[in-house]
Amino acid sequence: MMLEENQRTLISMSELVFFLNRDLKELKFENENLIVQVNAKNNLLESWKKLIEQLKLDNKELENKNLQLKEELKQKEMIVKISEEQLKKYRKEEKKREEISKALGETIKEMKNK
Repeated sequence: MMLEENQRTLISMSELVFFLNRDLKELKFENENLIVQVNAKNNLLESWKKLIEQLKLDNKELENKNLQLKEELKQKEMIVKISEEQLKKYRKEEKKREEISKALGETIKEMKNK
């Protein structure tokens, strides 16, 4: 009787070991799959981090370029303003020359007529 009980216990324990081993293998497989997934997500995260850093650098570079272009625009606007002022001054001088030339022409005419 004791022998039968021991045999049943041994069989039960053997079955239990079999199922535990099967469960352990399944858990190992699931664990390996999860490790692969976590590694893939970590790699993706690292890629995103690098992309974000590159975008930050690109953004900073564009901000600097924008400031440079704004400065160039200011300088060119100043040149245009100075040129416009010079043009106005030139036109005034040209008008004065025309008036002087006209007055001289009239004076010469008057002198010839006298």
